[in-house]
Amino acid sequence: MVSLPNAGKAKGRLSRGNCFLSKTRDIKKNLPVFYIRSFMKQQYSGITLIFVSAFLLSVHFFYYPKWEQKGSEATLSWDVSGYYLYLPATFIYKDLRHLAFKDSLLDKYKPTPDFQQGFLHQPSGNYVMKYPLGQALQYAPFFFIAHAWASFSARYPADGFSFPYQLLISLGSLFYALLGLFFLRKILLFYFPDKAVALTLLAIVVGSNYLDYAAIDGAMTHNYLFTIYSILIYLSIRFYQNPGLKKAAGIGFLVGLAALTRPTEILSLLIPLFWGLDIFRKAAISERLRFFKTQRNALGLAILICALTGSLQTFYWHYASGDWIVYSYQDQGFSWLAPHLKNGFFSYRSGWLTYTPIMIFALIGFYPLLRDQRKLFFASFLFTVLFIYIAFAWDIWWYGGSLGQRSMVQAYPVLAIPLTAFFARFLRMALPLKILLALPLLLFAALNLLFTHQAHKGGLLPVGQVTRAYYHEVLLRNDPDPADADAPRATHQQDLWHYTMARMVDACAATGILPFYGPFGDIHDAVACEDQFRNAFLMGCVGAWTLHPNQIEIARRVFSPPPEEVAWARRVIEAMGDGTGTI
Repeated sequence: MVSLPNAGKAKGRLSRGNCFLSKTRDIKKNLPVFYIRSFMKQQYSGITLIFVSAFLLSVHFFYYPKWEQKGSEATLSWDVSGYYLYLPATFIYKDLRHLAFKDSLLDKYKPTPDFQQGFLHQPSGNYVMKYPLGQALQYAPFFFIAHAWASFSARYPADGFSFPYQLLISLGSLFYALLGLFFLRKILLFYFPDKAVALTLLAIVVGSNYLDYAAIDGAMTHNYLFTIYSILIYLSIRFYQNPGLKKAAGIGFLVGLAALTRPTEILSLLIPLFWGLDIFRKAAISERLRFFKTQRNALGLAILICALTGSLQTFYWHYASGDWIVYSYQDQGFSWLAPHLKNGFFSYRSGWLTYTPIMIFALIGFYPLLRDQRKLFFASFLFTVLFIYIAFAWDIWWYGGSLGQRSMVQAYPVLAIPLTAFFARFLRMALPLKILLALPLLLFAALNLLFTHQAHKGGLLPVGQVTRAYYHEVLLRNDPDPADADAPRATHQQDLWHYTMARMVDACAATGILPFYGPFGDIHDAVACEDQFRNAFLMGCVGAWTLHPNQIEIARRVFSPPPEEVAWARRVIEAMGDGTGTI
């Protein structure tokens, strides 16, 4: 028998290796149990994830099922119909240039009052889509399922807008929302305590306008981009932990897809570039550059895939118009030197913190993030500052019918980092201070639920049109119990000129004269002037006198109907004909 040197050690290593393999086999054999145990190690955030997911499902299916709505309240309406139109145009009507089918769809389903999904490109004579095609790529799997359903159904037409398409795009959007929350939790657990992560999930889903843009208006880009950002952050974390070509390819694809969905989301590039970079450490930048040098193949692959993904839009433009670059938003643009920061943050029309005040704590959270997690501070802070600047520089800063600033929703995975840093510090506070801070947190969550309800079933929140007076006098009031007509109201009208205006408007209507409201005397009080002009408008006045140039813009804003109302009125007049019959 030959004795080998170190045979005992080798036997020990072999024994330990067999033990490891045995454990690995056990894990694979009991994989569901393994995942459940791993999940329950972070039981608070795990249970919270289940709760908020169930909450989104309940709102989606039972409170306001969007796919059951008609016209401009349907899933495939307004901006969504524009992002989506690539799919039926390409795969059903085979007409991506002339869109000859558009008028029949508008007449039948009325997703918008008139054709707003594209424009006529004069040099080519073809129609060009207004919206980028990235969102259509994300809709595509659910579109194809819906189209197969409609094609084999005798009940629903396979026209791209019937019930199967409305339902599947809604369900697909809900799937993306749940996927985004799943990855958001994984991200936050890398850095923060389980209970802090649970509070963040609750704050975002119950306390912010993410609720509306995930459970109700989830087919809009913001929900999908929320998920893209969540996965992008996750892949960035994993790439720096263990670099690889697959992760790099995923990062490149996600950045390209984000920009292909909304071009300004090219800003997402900052996340993989700067994630985990402690800018306050002298050697950090040189170390990051050396890392990129060692990973140049992965970096090159990410850049290539990002460029190829983003270039799909240029190929479409060239196909539809003959031009490689087309600015499809036409007369809409940015005020780079005068961003609408005050309105974007605080306006009653669509202010971010006005309608999502719980995000104040995300902004406050940058301080504890700097103190406790410096490696996360620079990327999060830089991205947030630039994102807010770009979002509020857009000239239509209220983003149409937006519940608060819907443009901020996709940034919430990044803002969840400082928000969770705040909650981590909150959990370490003394009990009296916790109670003091819990009160506004609960109030802000309640306000978000109120705003979401009033924007839909409640009907008291005409998004994008609210004034200061309306916000305080109408939106926050409590109507009496419908079962008790004599119950007191919280507010009532006290306009001294109400009777006078009513008599004047009636007299003008009887004699064919246009009623104009008289001048408002206090030229320094713009808010009261707008309130009084709006009262007159609601009474039937068509305009008002102005005593000072600062009142002209107020009168123009109050007495000029939105373009969509004009278009709708023209369609009504056209349909009325000589006035006989009913509408």
